[in-house]
Amino acid sequence: MTTDRGRTQRTWRFGAVLVYGLLGLGLLGLIVFTPFLLAELAPADTDWGKLSDISQAYGAVSVVFSAVALAGVALSLLYQWLYSRVVPSVVHGFGRHPEPRSGDVHEF
Repeated sequence: MTTDRGRTQRTWRFGAVLVYGLLGLGLLGLIVFTPFLLAELAPADTDWGKLSDISQAYGAVSVVFSAVALAGVALSLLYQWLYSRVVPSVVHGFGRHPEPRSGDVHEF
């Protein structure tokens, strides 16, 4: 038996996959056709070597941004790992000892 909520979730998920898939295909098409578009729009006397040097400079800057983003992901994973170690101790009574079971010997 399928509930309306289950059907709604599947429909929403299918829609999201469809939208992201079409967006990805559109971006891929844009990347593939950009050189042809630039060749048509650029003037005939364009110095492509100079433009290449400029794009290489932007590439170097993007490496720095990528490194910062990677460091952010690493810090996020570290934070999640630390949080996953702290939460169970808080949930189970931070600093408390378990209740004694029958037969256990405890010193007071």
